[in-house]
Amino acid sequence: MSAKIVFDTKEEIREDLRDKAKEIDGKFELDAKGILSKNTELLGKNTALADKVEELESANAELKKSSKMPAGQKLVAADVAELGEAAQTAGLSTDEMPTLKTAAADLQKQIDGFAQEKVIAEVAANLGFNNRFILAARDKGLRFEKTQETADGKAVEVWNVKGEGDTKTKVEEFLKTDGYFKEFAETFKSDNNKSSGNTFDPAPAGVSDTLFDKIRKGAEEKKKNAPPIGSLRELAGVIH
Repeated sequence: MSAKIVFDTKEEIREDLRDKAKEIDGKFELDAKGILSKNTELLGKNTALADKVEELESANAELKKSSKMPAGQKLVAADVAELGEAAQTAGLSTDEMPTLKTAAADLQKQIDGFAQEKVIAEVAANLGFNNRFILAARDKGLRFEKTQETADGKAVEVWNVKGEGDTKTKVEEFLKTDGYFKEFAETFKSDNNKSSGNTFDPAPAGVSDTLFDKIRKGAEEKKKNAPPIGSLRELAGVIH
């Protein structure tokens, strides 16, 4: 026995069943037996899907249970784990970690300062400059760089002062043109530190060369006009 389902319009029929409908006297009929069979098929598939979902959920629960992190541990990226292991090996605590960057920066400044001191001393020794040059170069924060040039077919080392934009000026040229250093360039030679008798040392930093020249010339003039030692002895005999 077959049952029929009648629809007034085709649009009332579910889209996947419209091609199975028969038009009779302006109406559309569907065989109910076919629909029931289709529903039974779909229900069977739904049941199979439900079983599969349940199986997957069970497997997922087991996976979560087996992969649960031990107490006190966290899941982190490999690089973070390596950093933590390094800190642990070095015996660092979490309180010390924030200060490491600042400490490293301070240490680097000290290292750079020592390196710069060494370079300045090397420049002074190479060019025959005295301690006054070293102190002035340090005070003004001069940076030096050694390059090579060819002179008479031979490679020679040349010291340069590094300026802004990585410009380079030979030290000798720099001492002649810099507004500050050109005033004291003549006092940087090692020979200027030596003195004997009444010979005056070069003018100290900050003292006008003109004033110092006057003092030196006055002292030399007095020495020139002083009577010989023999004359002083004769004069002493007359007095007696």
